[in-house]
Amino acid sequence: MDDGGAGDGAVIRDGGVMMDDGGSGGPCAAWGPWSAPERQTDINSPSDDWRASITADGLEIYLHSWRPGGMGQGDIWVASRLDTTASFDPAVLLAEVSSTSAEFDPFVSADGLTLL
Repeated sequence: MDDGGAGDGAVIRDGGVMMDDGGSGGPCAAWGPWSAPERQTDINSPSDDWRASITADGLEIYLHSWRPGGMGQGDIWVASRLDTTASFDPAVLLAEVSSTSAEFDPFVSADGLTLL
C-alpha cells in the first residue's frame, strides 16, 4: 500500500479495516484485503496526526496529534463511533493522559482497558 508515505498501522481484530498513519497526512483506512487507502477526513486534521491505535471492536481510535487545542508539544486524541460502518466523531483531546510535554505512540490493549 503506497499512499506516498505510509507508516505504522493498526488492524481491527476481525481484519476488516486497517488504520495507517499515512505519514504526515494523518490516518487513512484500507478495507481489506486490501483496496486503495482512503483518507479519513472525519478524524484527520491539517496538523500532523500519527500512530493510530484502534480498539478491537473498531469503535474508538487513539492518535498522537499536533493539532490546535492540545496541552503541549503533541497530545493524545480519541475519536469514537457507534458502529464500524459509521464515520468517527471528531477527535477530542484525551486530557487525562496529555500534558505540556509531548505524548507519543498511543497503544490501546486488546480488551480496551489499558492505554500505553
